[in-house]
Amino acid sequence: MVDLNVLDCSISTKVAVGLQDYVYIWDNSTRRTTRLSTSSQNDKTLCSVRWSVSGSSLAVGLSTGSVEIWDIATSRVVRSMCMRMGRIASLAWNGIGLTSGSRSGMMFNHDLRVRDHKVHTYSRHSLEVCGLKWAGDGRRLVSGGNDDIACVWDARNLNVPANVFVHQAAVKAVDWSPQNTSLLATGAGSDDKKIRLFNVSLGSEIAQHDTGEQVG
Repeated sequence: MVDLNVLDCSISTKVAVGLQDYVYIWDNSTRRTTRLSTSSQNDKTLCSVRWSVSGSSLAVGLSTGSVEIWDIATSRVVRSMCMRMGRIASLAWNGIGLTSGSRSGMMFNHDLRVRDHKVHTYSRHSLEVCGLKWAGDGRRLVSGGNDDIACVWDARNLNVPANVFVHQAAVKAVDWSPQNTSLLATGAGSDDKKIRLFNVSLGSEIAQHDTGEQVG
């Protein structure tokens, strides 16, 4: 299995599901499905999808290390970016900016308005980055990796993580509280099986729940 983060819901009524070389867009308002072909080449497999904040664009991460930006209104690729750092397992929008996480453990911030789109490189994870999410206020980013850690990055200083939280398995499920962007929830794999809640301002874990199963 190559697919990792291949399901995402937009702010409106659309759902994106990635299957092999295709993305299927379900529009609940029209009850119609649109199929987008990510590539005409057989060696490109879809690994991740993420809606933009507005819901007008969809970022698609591929096994070749490329990211495609689709304009949903026209069903066309408007930007293609190649990182050459292994498959793109995770994506996260921050306004008009995009962050990608790769199999190599490298992460990049992209400014889609300029030709040289890579504007920052993160290099804390030693294995694949399988979870990414910006907080709603755009001030913090969390990255979860197959190296069993979740890193919290402060937008004012992206050179080193502000917090590193150790888990017992890969951290794929990550999300911020919409009411309090200091509160972070994570879920880890089969050797951990816990949902954890952190206060990142204090740098501490404040609660956990053993689910008995892999989370994410």
